[in-house]
Amino acid sequence: MDGDERREAAERLREYGNDTLKDGSLLRTLKDVTGADSWRSVLLALADLIDPEGAGGR
Repeated sequence: MDGDERREAAERLREYGNDTLKDGSLLRTLKDVTGADSWRSVLLALADLIDPEGAGGR
C-alpha cells in the first residue's frame, strides 16, 4: 500500500467504526476497506497500515 492507499483505508476504517460495520461481518468489512481478497490479505494489509515500512516492504 502506498501513502494514499493507507490514508484512504484508514479513513474508511474510521467511517465503518462509526457506523457499526455497515451491517456486515468484521472480516467482510475489513476485506472491503483494504481491498483484500482473503483473510490473509486482510492481515497483511492491516500490518501495512500499522507499520508501512515493516518487514514486508510492500
